[in-house]
Amino acid sequence: MEFVKNFNSQFAEVVNMIRNARYKAIKNVNTQLIELYWKIGNYISVKIENEEWGKSVVSNLASYLEKTLPDSTGYSAQNLWRMKHFYETYLQYPKLSTLLRELGWSSHLHIISKTKSIAEYKTKLIPRKVLQKKLHELFLLNEENKKDRK
Repeated sequence: MEFVKNFNSQFAEVVNMIRNARYKAIKNVNTQLIELYWKIGNYISVKIENEEWGKSVVSNLASYLEKTLPDSTGYSAQNLWRMKHFYETYLQYPKLSTLLRELGWSSHLHIISKTKSIAEYKTKLIPRKVLQKKLHELFLLNEENKKDRK
């Protein structure tokens, strides 16, 4: 019996390694998406500012992306405008750039929609360590729920 307990303990360590790697992978994907949305927002902002594009061009871009990348979602005209707004909102605040990558897209949209200024936005941000701990706890809870469903 002790032999089985010893293996279970060792196996649990491997499970934790897998869970930690999954958490890091999800976090990296989020960072890449936020950077992509920033770049798209920048691109659209510059095109509109230089009067190369109007509102209808953003809708055309959304349609083009839908046809060209049918397996991708999140590039509706409304979301493209949100990316532009996201970029323009934080462009003047380079100190926030690290924090921007720590939050998911929906969190950014929620905070932006509920705040009137960057100063107010900054007060709603959670310190990085606290955020990382909460995200990790949520990830582990999600893994537990998946295990319970099986």
